[in-house]
Amino acid sequence: MANSKHWIMVLAIPTIFAVGIALFFVLLPLESISITNFVAYASGWSTVVMVLVYVFTTSRQLGIMQQQLKEMYYSRRVQVQPLIYPDKPKVTPESPHYYLGPETVFKKMRFMCRVFVDFKVNNLGNGPAVEIDFMPKLVSKIWDPTLIRPRGKVTELVDGLGQRMECISLREGDNKEIGFIFFDEELKFVNSLLDNFFAYVSCEIVFKNVLGMVFRETFDFRVALKDPAKEEEKLSMYLKTAKTAEIDFGKKIREFEALIEKGRENEAGDIFHGVNEEIKARFKGYEQLVLASDILPGSFSISTISQNDYEKMIVQRDARRRIILGSPKGT
Repeated sequence: MANSKHWIMVLAIPTIFAVGIALFFVLLPLESISITNFVAYASGWSTVVMVLVYVFTTSRQLGIMQQQLKEMYYSRRVQVQPLIYPDKPKVTPESPHYYLGPETVFKKMRFMCRVFVDFKVNNLGNGPAVEIDFMPKLVSKIWDPTLIRPRGKVTELVDGLGQRMECISLREGDNKEIGFIFFDEELKFVNSLLDNFFAYVSCEIVFKNVLGMVFRETFDFRVALKDPAKEEEKLSMYLKTAKTAEIDFGKKIREFEALIEKGRENEAGDIFHGVNEEIKARFKGYEQLVLASDILPGSFSISTISQNDYEKMIVQRDARRRIILGSPKGT
């Protein structure tokens, strides 16, 4: 657009000059046309054209300077770039048991497995990071042989409850502890580990630098079994208990619901705790697994985003959080 305006002005200025000279012969009476009058007119008209050239050149230079200032300002904002880097991840699926709905103390018993993800982050960049939002997911990469060019197909398993951090400075040793929690009602994550041992914790981060520039960062943790022979046995027990839970505890769950309807919450609470104690006894020594995990090569990326994109991501984060917090929690 700016280039087209430039060429319009380049063509317009000589055209104006030529038209002005032609008007001398058109507008002046024949008896007034002389060499002296023509030179005077041409000189005056040339001054007008020179002023137009000066205004055009100055405005063009001003536009270039403004663009350069914008680029310098943008470059300065981008140079103060934090770089949040994760370290020493630990992924821990907990043995599944029953939880209660959040709206009342006792509402509905639901069977699920919680997965905890803990790691440290450091700032390796050129400036502090502020207003940092971590948005995690559990995902599985399943090989799809039906594609012409086989490649990994990513399947989202469970949304995680992320965390917000106000600031990470550049001070050496200023690392922060981060913790995510996933509520896996269908034990999709456990299933994925047993099916193909190709599960991930995928983390997306949005944050700002001290100049207000917004950045988006992503990385993945690959999750694998440290000792497959032993850990497969534990994970298989998790799945077996989930599959037979309705048969094993269905009668007690119905008693629980009937007592809740009658308002006999204390008796219902006794059933709830009794069922979980029975499950706990089954999982003795199998309560938690600490799985091998490290950052996946090639998964790390960082880029700038607009304020509008940042606000959209925050809205999506809040919506996801409301959905997750509606899941049953606590025993």
